[in-house]
Amino acid sequence: MIHADVTVRNDRILRMEVTGHADSAAYGRDLICAEVSAVMTGLCNAVDEFGYTIPLILKEGHVVIEAGDNDAHDLQVILKTGLCQLKTIEAVHSDFMKITKMEV
Repeated sequence: MIHADVTVRNDRILRMEVTGHADSAAYGRDLICAEVSAVMTGLCNAVDEFGYTIPLILKEGHVVIEAGDNDAHDLQVILKTGLCQLKTIEAVHSDFMKITKMEV
């Protein structure tokens, strides 16, 4: 199962961490993993493209985006758009993906 843990404070995303594999098909043919990978890679690329120098980890089965206290409007739009995309994947494939949102 893919787990997405999102930490928020006052409607701002502080951290997104996505781990695991959907295991919905054979390795290399898992479309759910491909969907989530595309979203998370796109998020990391957008963060970089906009010039934000925040900690990013992007490796197989593990992505972390640490916005921390950076409340830049564009960064929050990027992260919230990504979260919306992940929620769509979760809604369609709830047996393979779970999003947990934690308010701090």
